[in-house]
Amino acid sequence: MTIAILAIVMAIGVPSYRTLIQDNNLDARRSVLMRHLILTRSEAVERKRRVTICGVNNPNAGTPVCKNNRWGTKGWIVFVDSTTTGTLGTYDAGEEIIERFRPETTSITFVASNPIRKLITYSPDGTANNQGTFTMRDSREANNCGVSKIGRRCVVIANTGRVRTN
Repeated sequence: MTIAILAIVMAIGVPSYRTLIQDNNLDARRSVLMRHLILTRSEAVERKRRVTICGVNNPNAGTPVCKNNRWGTKGWIVFVDSTTTGTLGTYDAGEEIIERFRPETTSITFVASNPIRKLITYSPDGTANNQGTFTMRDSREANNCGVSKIGRRCVVIANTGRVRTN
């Protein structure tokens, strides 16, 4: 009898616990991305210079290269984007890297909408060069942001630079 009750409790509890862990992983990654977007914007305003965040293959490389749609699975960097040391919208040697992020796990897939696939640059007035949506997905969901939030989280960036969740 005790074993039967234990089996029933385990059958109900284990899937719920797995869902809780998956939801927490998505929420944590969304929070990290939002923190770095807000950091990028605030650094641009504080420094009165352009600051860029971009997805890269290896954020710990000596000279990381901004890549299209590399957000989340490989990592990203936040850097002061100076036209005096190189090309605007590209990390060039000598530009200050403010923050580097490399995810612990790659089980979460990031997809960025077209305008922000490669990078987002904030101007000294806090506005963003593009607007768009980041969609983060785990193994439970493969659709874009919509009504259901199962296995999916979204971060929306407006031209004004404002970052919000969806």
